[in-house]
Amino acid sequence: MALASKIGKTVEPAHMKHYGQEQKSIIRQSSLKSAVNIVSSMSLEGKSLDEVKEMTFHLAQQFEEWVLR
Repeated sequence: MALASKIGKTVEPAHMKHYGQEQKSIIRQSSLKSAVNIVSSMSLEGKSLDEVKEMTFHLAQQFEEWVLR
């Protein structure tokens, strides 16, 4: 029983670290998808590709920050 307890304590933090990174990746992907949906529905006439990318990434970052607050 003592050995199982030691192994559990050793394994759990590594698993939780991976889980946390996976969750952050999912949040980032979802935020970017939402930002793309919103920006693509806007009138982008006269905007350069760089301006559209900047707006999209900025909005995605705001979504991600809101979720992680």
